[in-house]
Amino acid sequence: MDLYNLVTKIPYLIMLGIGLLIIIQLYVGGLQNLSADVDTVSKQEYRKAVILEDLLNVDANNTKLSATSDRYSYDQRRAILPIEYFTGEKESEEEIGFKKRNGHCYLEEVKGLDGRNFGFFLEPTGLNTLTENAEDPRGIKCSTGRPNSVYSPALLMRKANDNPPIEVNLHVYSIG
Repeated sequence: MDLYNLVTKIPYLIMLGIGLLIIIQLYVGGLQNLSADVDTVSKQEYRKAVILEDLLNVDANNTKLSATSDRYSYDQRRAILPIEYFTGEKESEEEIGFKKRNGHCYLEEVKGLDGRNFGFFLEPTGLNTLTENAEDPRGIKCSTGRPNSVYSPALLMRKANDNPPIEVNLHVYSIG
């Protein structure tokens, strides 16, 4: 091989080497971290959505409200929940209500909603919906939460004395 052929191939080898270095740098430095973030974020979003769906399907008729069923016209449909889950903290096993852990509300009846990894909060959709047509208005305790939550509309059932249900958005968020 003469000197002329060797000198003409050096620029092609440099261009090939630079291209390989760029590809290796993108693979090792950038795309690995990006794919790890995408996997982690989508798993968290999926878990939040599953927990929200379980929360919307909580059924209090079978156990907790059976002794007080004459007070409620409670339906077992999705996203219709008794207001007692959200107005008072649960103090004994016989009553329904939420619990708090480190300021995060959770329900023991919902798998995964434990106050350590996931919490919930409510957001009323109207201005005066909590006190409108209410004989004994009570405030919703878990009404502050975090951004980056998944939510769904729900109805909170009040006592059957012609009190209309309360329209709320039920949010589930991840902690930490």
